[in-house]
Amino acid sequence: MFKICTSWTALLGLILLMACEPEGAEVNLLPPLLGFGDTTGVVSVAGEILEVNILLTAAMDQDRDLAFNFSGDGVGAADIRILTPSPLRVPAGSTEVQIQLQVAELADPSRLDRRGVITLEDNDWFRLSERQFFYFGFSVPHTAAVELWTPDEAFPKLYGYTSFGPEPVPEGSNLAAGEHFAFAYSSRTEPNVIGMYNEVPGRSTNALNLHRVYADYEVSTGSANIRIPRLFRLIPDSPGATFGQVEVIEQRITIVRRASSGLPPFEVGLSGSGTYDEVTGTILVTIIFDETELGLGDAVVRRYAYESEERP
Repeated sequence: MFKICTSWTALLGLILLMACEPEGAEVNLLPPLLGFGDTTGVVSVAGEILEVNILLTAAMDQDRDLAFNFSGDGVGAADIRILTPSPLRVPAGSTEVQIQLQVAELADPSRLDRRGVITLEDNDWFRLSERQFFYFGFSVPHTAAVELWTPDEAFPKLYGYTSFGPEPVPEGSNLAAGEHFAFAYSSRTEPNVIGMYNEVPGRSTNALNLHRVYADYEVSTGSANIRIPRLFRLIPDSPGATFGQVEVIEQRITIVRRASSGLPPFEVGLSGSGTYDEVTGTILVTIIFDETELGLGDAVVRRYAYESEERP
């Protein structure tokens, strides 16, 4: 998202600006140059603290105050926690200080579309370099390749297949393989989470082929309003692994019946687990359905495969 420079490279650049005097020249008594090390960065919505480094070309012999301000549409109290108040105290003898930022606790998906800027304010005890601005945005630190199953397009179709029971998912792409698709999205608030829903409020998507599973219970594609914003959590087997475990996030979802039926909506419970593989682009899950509201006593087990490419 941003091009990041190292703090040491930036400091070296500031020092070189001071050092390029011809031999025999008088000692430069100008105040030190001051600026940000990196000029761009991201605040993780997972809550890690972002340290924004400010570098000086020379240390001062006494403590100094450094003022800064925030601007942009991502700097409100609902977006960001500013852990370092302005003015920042620069201790005597120091050539590096930090401003600390952390995401606000409110989980707001629209936060990823906002940005902020920190601007260093001028003072007579230093000279501002060109690096007086730090630009930041927000990011979700996915550690699994969730984008394989949530393509960045207007209607991101994820194709799935099911055996409708505990048996292995069939091969092929016909009705016997339970082919279906749903609109799938990476979470904008939680790492490694995939949801299935329609971005248009009040509109459904055929997550888990539920339109077909519950067709005998007066459910249709036009009525169901099935929305599962948090369905699968991918858990890598180790840092950097391309495979791992899948948690089916335990929850109850609401399914709406045809208005003409006169029947109320009903809820089903979801739980389960599985595996994923980024090389093959496959998510395999066993899902346990609690269908008590439909008068079905025992839990129902169904198996699913979700694949990054539609089967031929």
